[in-house]
Amino acid sequence: MKAAAVIEQYKNGRRDFRGESLRGGNFRGADLTGADFSGCDIRGANFSRANLTGVKFAGAKAGLPKRWLMILLGLALVLIVVSSFFSSAAAYLVGLIFDSSSTENQVAGWSILILLICFCAVTWRKNILAGALAVALAVVFAVALAVALALAGAVAGVLAVTLALAVARAGAGAVAGAV
Repeated sequence: MKAAAVIEQYKNGRRDFRGESLRGGNFRGADLTGADFSGCDIRGANFSRANLTGVKFAGAKAGLPKRWLMILLGLALVLIVVSSFFSSAAAYLVGLIFDSSSTENQVAGWSILILLICFCAVTWRKNILAGALAVALAVVFAVALAVALALAGAVAGVLAVTLALAVARAGAGAVAGAV
């Protein structure tokens, strides 16, 4: 029986719906006060925000349909694999702190550790979306700072080379003039 038919019959005075198949029906926000759904198949039915005061569900079959169960289990498996990948990548990157052969690796390890601590603190205080936004902003800021420092270093390098060439020319000119 369709949900619309059940709601219509309820409005006409029927309260006994025992043994009906209401599978996948949408009863959202409906007033079903005092109805009897004993022995009904209500798998996948939506009763959110419905008034169910005094409603009987004795012996009713409830739960998710099997295909939804499989979809949700598959989604859980994908989330487990993705989170395992990111956890192992984060563990490797934080482990670079202990690489004494390379200062760059140690800086990268400490940076990742600080980033993870900030993400966890913001996520714990607010929510996962705010934590992801904080990480994204921190990464954008770090990349912008790295680019600015690299450009400043390049400009400083060019100025140093130009200054060295000028000093070399002046020195060569002085030596040539003295000879």
